[in-house]
Amino acid sequence: MSEKTPVAKDEVDLIQVLKIIARFFEKVFNLIKIIASGLFGLLIGFLLLIKENIIKFLIIGIGTLLAGYLFDTSKDLVFYDTLNIQPNFGSTDQIYSDIRYYNSLILAQDTIELSENLGITPIEATSLLGIYIKPVRDENATLKMYDEFNGSIKDTLSTLDLNYEAFKENLIPSEFINHLIFVESTDPFIFQKIENSILNGSVKNNKFLKNSQKVTVDNYLFKDKELAKREAKIDSLRIIYSKVMLKSVEKQASSVTSIQFSENKTTSNDLDLFELENEINKERLLLNTDKVLTNDMINVVSGFQKRGNLVEVDFVEQTPIKFFIVGMLVLFSFLFIKKLNTYLIKYKKNINA
Repeated sequence: MSEKTPVAKDEVDLIQVLKIIARFFEKVFNLIKIIASGLFGLLIGFLLLIKENIIKFLIIGIGTLLAGYLFDTSKDLVFYDTLNIQPNFGSTDQIYSDIRYYNSLILAQDTIELSENLGITPIEATSLLGIYIKPVRDENATLKMYDEFNGSIKDTLSTLDLNYEAFKENLIPSEFINHLIFVESTDPFIFQKIENSILNGSVKNNKFLKNSQKVTVDNYLFKDKELAKREAKIDSLRIIYSKVMLKSVEKQASSVTSIQFSENKTTSNDLDLFELENEINKERLLLNTDKVLTNDMINVVSGFQKRGNLVEVDFVEQTPIKFFIVGMLVLFSFLFIKKLNTYLIKYKKNINA
């Protein structure tokens, strides 16, 4: 008898646990039922409210849409255009400073100063809504900069751990090559009128930038002359080498002619001269590319168009839709408060009865 008692006790405990679990799920299902019933009641109440006041909703809906449309037609259309540039000689900071200055004049509505800086009339200056600039963030170029950065700190600061995302966040505008200038205006034909003024601005009068450009151009000219001298030397050496080879053939004796070229580099046959010539040609190609890219203080990758692009607004952001949503919310709130007030009055009467 004593051996069976523990088994019976375990069975009773298991039954109690099952009852507790059953009661828990019963409460959960009842709660879900109450919530579902409440939500269904709210939905029915909402539909009844709309049904009872359908005329009001239609009047407010049509009225707000019409008012929003009239409001939109009374406003000036907004146009935009972009200017893609490549600043040279460290002029990026000066360009950003100029753009911030122009935008501050727009915000201050100082059309006189703005017109003088951009070379337009004060009336045209009133049409400008904003001038902004931001770097063109090319992911591939950023990855390349990140690799170069890691390579530069590998030997000196090996303990420094900077992940890619943190590196991107710490990049400053002057570290990017391309930059996008964005202009908004109510005048669709103003963009090309202000392009030259934006590009020149304070840049053309900045002595440091002008000196940097002059030094760079002088360096290119010097390198160009040096390459021409090396080409002339190669041509002379090729002539000398040909004469030596001819004499060698005449004497019917094999010989090796060593030619001393810049920086004690020795070539033993005509093939080496061709290799040196190819190297000079590659250097000249790179030099010509650099000369083209740095010919101006600021390179224009893509300029402003004759006519700006119309700013398109998302459907939800359109004024008629905004007016419609606000109108519906106001009407619904009013009817809900009215309905709630009626219910509270009845409830109070029932309590007092």
